[in-house]
Amino acid sequence: MKILGVFLLAITFSFGGINTTVTKVVTQEDEKTVIEIDEEEAIVGMSAIVIRVLESDDEIVGYRCDVVGKKEDIATLNCIKHNGFFQEAMPKIQFEIKEEDKVILSPLGKRAILLAPTHNIYLKTRKILQQEKGFEFVSSDLLAAPLFSSSNPFPNKEEFTMMCDRYLLGSIVFGFKSKTSIVDCQTFKVVEEIENNYEIKEKDIIKPFFHRLDKIEKGVFDWFTPEEIEDFDSYYKGILDVK
Repeated sequence: MKILGVFLLAITFSFGGINTTVTKVVTQEDEKTVIEIDEEEAIVGMSAIVIRVLESDDEIVGYRCDVVGKKEDIATLNCIKHNGFFQEAMPKIQFEIKEEDKVILSPLGKRAILLAPTHNIYLKTRKILQQEKGFEFVSSDLLAAPLFSSSNPFPNKEEFTMMCDRYLLGSIVFGFKSKTSIVDCQTFKVVEEIENNYEIKEKDIIKPFFHRLDKIEKGVFDWFTPEEIEDFDSYYKGILDVK
């Protein structure tokens, strides 16, 4: 069985996908389709894709979705046509969603990058999530490198989105002082939080997050922005729009 379309690599490297099917098409318009699925593991904020299985057993990916509501085991998803996913040059595959179409929730959910203010918190958080939830982490240097090259010590949502697409990541994990927040890469919504109580010593902090490169400094002609992030928790919670 082949999976057709530009999302082939994403499915091939799927670590945490939850497979289910469309149980109801609520509304279907040109730009957006609302569907329901019966899946207890669905979480509001989680991303998903909709796949059509052809008579030949080939599969095509046509929609990317967000879980926007959950009542008991019934989840509501807003879906839009994929428009090429990662490669704009590839042909667009279009179909109208119908009941029993295949849905994969969080297709790359276990492949993640971890950001933490110190090396110690990075190691502790990584160990917990690897052992207890089966996460596989790429190096935080993959985000630090383009920031260093562009003299940008303030990573923003756009940088995160580009990184997620480039490295086929499903999640961004933030090691905050009082909790660990797991964020879906595609929706940029927090899908899970784990309580912790880390002690942070000022001398151990690496800005804008723990990495192994040289210090990331702002551009020499940038006179109007601060030199660096003052507080890890405040800055990244601001990007996520959470408290």
